Amino acid sequence: KDFDRKSLFINTKLMINNTDGAQIIKDRVIKCLERLSTSYLDGLMLWNPMSIEDVRNKEFHKAFRQLKEEGKVKFCGISCHGSEYPRSSQDDMEKIICGAIADGRFDHVLFVYNYAQQEMGNNILKECATTNTGALLMKTDPFGKRYLDIIDKVDALRKENKPVDENTSRRYETILEKQKSGKAYLAEDQLGDSRARREAAISFVLDSPTVSSVLISFSNFEEIQDYVSLSGRKLTLENRTVINAMKDKFGHLYCRHACGICEKSCPYNVPVNTIARFNHYFISQKREKYAIQKYIELQSPKTARCLNCEGFCESNCPYGVSVRTIMAIAHENLDLNVG
Repeated sequence: KDFDRKSLFINTKLMINNTDGAQIIKDRVIKCLERLSTSYLDGLMLWNPMSIEDVRNKEFHKAFRQLKEEGKVKFCGISCHGSEYPRSSQDDMEKIICGAIADGRFDHVLFVYNYAQQEMGNNILKECATTNTGALLMKTDPFGKRYLDIIDKVDALRKENKPVDENTSRRYETILEKQKSGKAYLAEDQLGDSRARREAAISFVLDSPTVSSVLISFSNFEEIQDYVSLSGRKLTLENRTVINAMKDKFGHLYCRHACGICEKSCPYNVPVNTIARFNHYFISQKREKYAIQKYIELQSPKTARCLNCEGFCESNCPYGVSVRTIMAIAHENLDLNVG
């Protein structure tokens, strides 16, 4: 409140249901303004539509148009990281965001992009550059602050009294060896510093002239200056060294956000990518309560199905991700029935 309001760009997101009318949406925005103690929003985003059809929600656009005429909002945006459930939509993150850009009513878009996951993001950035659409990025650090501790989780799983088949045991041993060598590499080259990893991840995405800003999840006030100091950074040779090391040693532990390629092969329709994202919130962003709550709310088969599965998802992952191990760890972190 002590800052000049004109120097800030305040953005918020709304989840819109198909039953929400324009007046309901407007009332919710007014409550947002009250909670934020401001008379207007610079950006109002449609949160995580599941399809291109949802992007065209008439009531949302009607409400936004009226709010803009009243001076309560300025720019229209959209955020998306793909469908939450397997086979619920044929539209992935790229199709939805690019569909929003083509629609012409959105000024800025928020999507997943990082050095380990570039394919869809690169295509979206091209469309943003062509149309002068603001590009905001999320999930920019694929491994986050605590992914290097995941070996401890694997150790904990192996200490359980539940039977573990030979194939799973063999895979766990392989992953443990990868983790040990990865930790040794990081220690030897002094790349284990979380600040170095954070700087590399942020510098990578900001290196693109099309990127407008990065969405950051702060764990404490001290981190604010650490992140703000990275504004305007360009990628350095040292950053590239960190990035290459992280991808090489830990790429098998990052389930690419908004991907979902493997889910088509799951006979149980487990939303693998969504659960991996919730586990990312738990591990990397330290949002344990939020992650567990989101997991509980899932109206679908969950990780219990994965514990003794032969691994259809893992066999069909084009990135070589140890999907079953991630699902087992997610089960340990998120499922309240564990133990």
